[in-house]
Amino acid sequence: MKAPAVQLTNLSKSFADNQAVRSLDLELESEHILALVGPSGCGKTTVLRMIAGFERIDEGSIHLAGELVSSPASSMPPEKRGIGVVFQDYALFPHLTTMENVAFGLPRRKTKENQAQVESMLKLVGLDIRATRFPHELSGGERQRVALARALLPRPILILLDEPFSNLDADLRLKMREDVRVILKATHATAIFVTHDQEEALYMGDRLAVMNEGRIEQVGTPEDIYHQPATRFVAEFMGNTDFLPGTVAAQGLQTEIGVLKQPLSNPLGTEVEIAIRADDVQFEPKSGSKSIILARHFRGGQNLYRLRLPSGRLLHAYKSHNEIFRPGTPVKIWAEPGHDLACFLEGKLLN
Repeated sequence: MKAPAVQLTNLSKSFADNQAVRSLDLELESEHILALVGPSGCGKTTVLRMIAGFERIDEGSIHLAGELVSSPASSMPPEKRGIGVVFQDYALFPHLTTMENVAFGLPRRKTKENQAQVESMLKLVGLDIRATRFPHELSGGERQRVALARALLPRPILILLDEPFSNLDADLRLKMREDVRVILKATHATAIFVTHDQEEALYMGDRLAVMNEGRIEQVGTPEDIYHQPATRFVAEFMGNTDFLPGTVAAQGLQTEIGVLKQPLSNPLGTEVEIAIRADDVQFEPKSGSKSIILARHFRGGQNLYRLRLPSGRLLHAYKSHNEIFRPGTPVKIWAEPGHDLACFLEGKLLN
């Protein structure tokens, strides 16, 4: 059986009295992209730095392609790990051209094979016509692609990308997501992509690992993470989630907006929290209802409505851009998710 490209076992790291990473286990198969996502300060970058060899580990082990590269007793130097790193600031050499920056990771002797490899990589990332430009003559997106090409050229075991789009404006970030994912897939790269942006993680990752306070809360496909969050934190962090109280009843789950026909095995009367998002909620104007529209936020193709229930609890709902209702309008609200919603008891997922 082929060893995972990356295997982290019981990994821990502390700085003074701050435990940044706590007993973390994680595996990644070859040719997959893992998006490591979580709030600022949760330990994402520390994990990356330990994998790269820039930080010693306190406990546990790191294996790359089956080879032990880090333990408390020994640590392989970063340059011998076969890892490519794309930093937030790109770390390009200002005095080198695009071609020279990309070629930097190859053996210094100039050969026809090296030249062909560099030219092929530049063409792949769409920079062949910028080969003689210096970094200050390139756009932010072009500098990003130079950094990626340089990291990919030596065919490393693993590519690490630490919030690589953080310095780009919103429109360019969207384009670079598409470009970088296409390039990583075209080169059959194995990559760990660190971000605090949930939408970016869902787009980039074949798999996601959600971190919180130094621990992995859940690992899974983007669909699993979004629709079946394992913890209340994951449900809340991965996408504008509201929480609606419910009670287990014979017909399903009794809530303030009606019965959800979703069976749970818990005893009747058990009180739970239901994770519900704007795309799960429907409403229509209804005179005399005690639920009302508080606000409408235009989102281009959609309107996002903020709704207040009689209890004072808030829910959100999407409507098409041409469905416009005034704040203060009484409305009937119900859930129409088309799938089971995640339910939590004391923060833990119920099945």
